[in-house]
This record gives sequence, C-alpha cells and structure tokens, in this order.
Amino acid sequence: MEFVQLSLFLGFNGLFFVPISIIKMFENRYFVLFAMHTCWRYTRYPFLTLNYLMGILASTASYLEIPNQEYARTVTFKVYPRILLYDTAEHRIFILAIDFYSLIIRQSFFTALFLIELIVFVVLIRLNMKKALSGIRSSVSSKTLKMHKTFMTTLNIQVAVPIVFICIPSFASIAIPLINADNQGTNNLIYITLSTHGALSTLVMVYLQKSYRETVLQIVGCNRDVAERNVRIVIPVTS
Repeated sequence: MEFVQLSLFLGFNGLFFVPISIIKMFENRYFVLFAMHTCWRYTRYPFLTLNYLMGILASTASYLEIPNQEYARTVTFKVYPRILLYDTAEHRIFILAIDFYSLIIRQSFFTALFLIELIVFVVLIRLNMKKALSGIRSSVSSKTLKMHKTFMTTLNIQVAVPIVFICIPSFASIAIPLINADNQGTNNLIYITLSTHGALSTLVMVYLQKSYRETVLQIVGCNRDVAERNVRIVIPVTS
C-alpha cells in the first residue's frame, strides 16, 4: 500500500508539473525572442517560482487527502455498487478521495491557470512577431517570410496539442463525475487521452523541428545524407 501511495504522490507531481513545464517552454521562447532586455528578465523568476510552489502545494495536498482505504472502500462500494465488478483480489481498487470537491477545485484552478498563461504567452509572441515584421515586411526576402510562416504554424500546432490533450480532457474529467459518477469507460478514455500527451508532443516536436527531425532520422539510420554532410575529411599533407 505504501508503494501505491508513493506512486500516487509521484503521479500527482507529474499531473501538476507537466503543465508548468509547458508554460516554462513558451515563457522561455517569449523571453529569448523579445524580453531579454526588458523588466521581464527579473520578473520571470518570481513568476516561475510561484508556479512551481503552487504545483508542489497542490500535489502534496492531494496526496495528504488520500483517505483510509478500508473506510473509503466501504463507503464507495455502498454508494456505487457497480464498481465492485472491477475490484478483484489481484487488482484491488484504490480510492483516491471520497469527497472530490477539493480535488475538483484544485484541478479546475490549475487547468484554468494553465490555459490562461498559455494563451497570454502565445498572444505576446504573436503580437511581437507581427510588430517586428510590420516595419520591414517590404524589405525582407521571401525566404524570411516563409520562415516566419513556418514558425507561426509550428507555434499554433504546439499550442493546440496541450489544449486538446490536457485542457479538454481535464475539464471533461471535472464535469463528467458531476453528471454521472459511475461512467468508468469514459473516465478511462479521458485518462488515456491525457497520458498520450507526452508521446504525441514529442512526435510533433520532432516532426516540426527540422534539426530534431534530421538528428532522429540520422540516429535510426534513415537519413544518411545528413550524416554525410556532417562528415569532415582531413587529408594529411606529406612533405
């Protein structure tokens, strides 16, 4: 049981820290591109520290609220007897919480905060990109404009992935239990969708970023041209 609780604690940390790491990625992109010489270079540290502290507090609170399992199982099986179908001697159901309202409040707050911060940084990046190009659009080359278009497309896709695979399932996991708490299949689908975010976002990054894509193809041996371009031949000179 202690191993299960430790696994849950690590799972809670992952649940709250994955969105924070995504925000950190977009914040760093905004900082490097547009805010290195502004007051944000000082403000960003309290901002990021506050995000991490809230993540630690939320995950710790969720862990500490795990109830006594004998009592929790008795109460839960009495209210939802159909769940007994999934409870076996080999795979005993672990009750995360009896009163879900505090958990729902935390999850709602963090999901909304994550979505707001994500949108803010994306809007800041887009506005600054538009401002940077507005005065020189007539003088830039077609290659530069193409790179700008590619960057914006990449940004849109990288924003869409966490919204679709984190925010929507998270809000759904909050709303569905309030409507029908006994829908185990839907809950399973929600958490499967959430768990695919890591692999999918990695694949999207590899696909969209040329340098990553070429390196991965080189590692798996599917892009020998890149390897050949990186080879430097030194011919010794004999006297």
